[in-house]
Amino acid sequence: MDRYYHVNKEEFQKLWESKMHARDIAAHFGVTRSFVYDARKKFGLEERDSVRFDSVPDPTPQEIRDRKRELRRRHFAMKRAEA
Repeated sequence: MDRYYHVNKEEFQKLWESKMHARDIAAHFGVTRSFVYDARKKFGLEERDSVRFDSVPDPTPQEIRDRKRELRRRHFAMKRAEA
């Protein structure tokens, strides 16, 4: 039995070509990262350069403060709604 039967090839290809991380594709289909790489080969999709996390710039101090403020606002709004 083909172990790839439950993975839609078109959907897999769309996710792979969108540069989605293998771990996210794995979570989407409920499989392992190893399965994702095996499926990539089986479906004949090209390898791609690995995505490095350090390619995303660190947030600025102002962005951190803004994010903190927003998260606190949401947290306390949820607490007020519970009361």
